[in-house]
Amino acid sequence: MTCREITELLLEFVAGELAEGQAQRIKDHLDGCAPCVAVLTTYRLTIQLSRQLPCNPLPPPCEQRLRAVVAEQWKQQWAT
Repeated sequence: MTCREITELLLEFVAGELAEGQAQRIKDHLDGCAPCVAVLTTYRLTIQLSRQLPCNPLPPPCEQRLRAVVAEQWKQQWAT
């Protein structure tokens, strides 16, 4: 397994969504690849820290603009 393959499967690996054999190949790679271990550690820390962020509502003007953009995109997608 290559470093690139590891990064492409990182989300599924951390979430425990990979088949056992594929997860084991990643673990085997991590045993000998310090850069991938650093990426995995940083990824896990990012997830942990982002879960601690407060969940504040969008300011009304931002929400209105976002809804308008989504509505326009939706309309364009279904118009074609």
